[in-house]
Amino acid sequence: MWYLRRLPLHLIHWQQFNSDRLDVQLNVPASQCQNELQSVQLLPPDERSSKRWNSGMYDVDGGNGWEALDPSSFLISYWGMRYFNLLGA
Repeated sequence: MWYLRRLPLHLIHWQQFNSDRLDVQLNVPASQCQNELQSVQLLPPDERSSKRWNSGMYDVDGGNGWEALDPSSFLISYWGMRYFNLLGA
């Protein structure tokens, strides 16, 4: 439920720079392997750039504003939770 509540409904891949934030701890070994800055803890969906559910969720910087993503990450989560009656009343 936390993920669905915080997931932004606009799916434009806006440019964001979260590596400058003081509350984000960077994962240096993973960043060296992936060639992109990554955080130790997962940021909430509304505080990071829009990504697909199977791509780098720990990336802290990204986006360009020229791409709109499909809503599959919301739809898979929503209908899976609805099928297993996890949404409540």
